[in-house]
Amino acid sequence: MASGLRLIATVDITPEDAREEQWNVTLDFQAEDAVAAEPEASSDAHSWFALMVKVNIVEWWHTRITEPNMPHPPCRIK
Repeated sequence: MASGLRLIATVDITPEDAREEQWNVTLDFQAEDAVAAEPEASSDAHSWFALMVKVNIVEWWHTRITEPNMPHPPCRIK
């Protein structure tokens, strides 16, 4: 990614009535959004950024089979 932030995370997910799954998920954020993750950003900015990460992961999880929408496909590791 030329500018911005690439976040690579390991996500543990436990679907209802199923065993835990573990995935590597890569999210890209444009520079104007990535500034909210910088150490000197306000706590409100950090909260907003954390919410954006969560929303992206939840959206991916619920659309992963019918409408995959991630530029970097997540990889199941467990």
